[in-house]
Amino acid sequence: MSPKDTNLSLNDDELRFLSNRELFLKKRQLSDHIIDILGDIEAQIQQTAGDYVHKIPESAFRKRGKISRGENYLGYPWFILDHPATFQKDQLFAFRTLVWWGNYFSVTFHVSGTCFEKIEVREFISQLMKSFPGLVVCRNENQWEHFLEKPNFIPAEEFLQELKPSNGIHQNFLKAAIKIPFEESASLKNKVLLFVRTVLDLY
Repeated sequence: MSPKDTNLSLNDDELRFLSNRELFLKKRQLSDHIIDILGDIEAQIQQTAGDYVHKIPESAFRKRGKISRGENYLGYPWFILDHPATFQKDQLFAFRTLVWWGNYFSVTFHVSGTCFEKIEVREFISQLMKSFPGLVVCRNENQWEHFLEKPNFIPAEEFLQELKPSNGIHQNFLKAAIKIPFEESASLKNKVLLFVRTVLDLY
């Protein structure tokens, strides 16, 4: 097909979208607000985590939280707060708060290496799900996917059923997470802090 045979003109809907300056102004304003919210959560986590310095790797507590952002995780923009967090070859320890446009908020506890070896997985998940009935656990061999749906994450109950004493866990990491709907944004900070405190109490 030659270039002259390809229709490169914009249709009416596309032109209306492209011309809508208000839409992009609102996106920028909302992005700034989200960063402020994550900054506030980071400060509160820092204060809370101070009670658990004996449980948190020193390298995770040494730096303040990092807020990252992007425009295309599975098609949608995102913001991530990692705090406390350390990403090293021999140990990974991170609490990750995700704001995923068009989808939901989430907070994930992620450990591997020496930090993972400290956990008795079955007991840890069993206790954590008592406080968070909607808890999900990663069952993907790739630990760097963040969406909380199957096949990446499965409900904690299913995870424990698969975790038979005879075969144990096949992964060398653990990711446990909760989803927080956008409709519950007013309680986002409290839910993130509760998750962090509960995990650290059990860790």
